[in-house]
Amino acid sequence: MSIKVTLLQGRGLMPARNMVACMPFCILRLGPQKYISTTRKGINPTWNEAFVFTLGGFQPLLTVELKDQDRIKPNAAFEIGEDTVDLSPMLNELPVEAELRMKYGVVLVRIESNDEAQSFGGTQSRAFGNSRVVPVKVGGGLKAGKMQSGGLSPVKGQTGQQIRQNNQQKANIQQKIYIAPPQLAQSGGRVG
Repeated sequence: MSIKVTLLQGRGLMPARNMVACMPFCILRLGPQKYISTTRKGINPTWNEAFVFTLGGFQPLLTVELKDQDRIKPNAAFEIGEDTVDLSPMLNELPVEAELRMKYGVVLVRIESNDEAQSFGGTQSRAFGNSRVVPVKVGGGLKAGKMQSGGLSPVKGQTGQQIRQNNQQKANIQQKIYIAPPQLAQSGGRVG
């Protein structure tokens, strides 16, 4: 099985050394496979770059490392942050979008089957370990949505409504509520 990981955008990527001239890029790793994105300019870059990873023989942990390209030394880069997502509980729930928290800001990625994107009607909220999927409005329906740290694991017998309410209460307490950017919601979740 193979999956497509689309590096969508970064928000608030402000390395302490230089908040004005940030030139971020990402290194994506899954098992022995590694991809490096192009370098973009600014603290809110949009990449819209897709990478295909083949699963098998290793634990499906996606690591996204965010770096700031040094403008003086071309082969040097400064660490902005790193986050890892365990894909194993999500593989039957694709597509999902994950918000990866960096030392400075967040990076948004979409994870989907390498086949055509799957969509469904209605709402869905599922918990995956310490991360949470929240429904995101895209186009005319809902698709699997944002991942956030600190979610609750589902309790057997809970309805989707109860899981959503419990997760919402925890998110409100932590003051870490994420709302999809309007351009992503209006584009139907598709990357041009």
